[in-house]
Amino acid sequence: MIRTALAVLVLLIAARALAADLPAVGTRTIGNQHYLVDRNGTTVGQLKELSPGNWHILDSRGMTVGTVTGSPGVPPVVIGPVRR
Repeated sequence: MIRTALAVLVLLIAARALAADLPAVGTRTIGNQHYLVDRNGTTVGQLKELSPGNWHILDSRGMTVGTVTGSPGVPPVVIGPVRR
């Protein structure tokens, strides 16, 4: 009984740790801000165009975690893990 409870507790902790990096599955635009959202609709990052066509992917702490080159003024499609 105790062994089963401990196993369940370990699995729950591991699942929470693995869920820290959810893949961004879409973008949400509010005004001129572009946000990355996961499959639950939670904001996991932000896209900022620092120069025409050069986009920086920012995590929720504001740190640059990647760059993308695309069309000026059009936010790129980003699919992949974004740190929280």
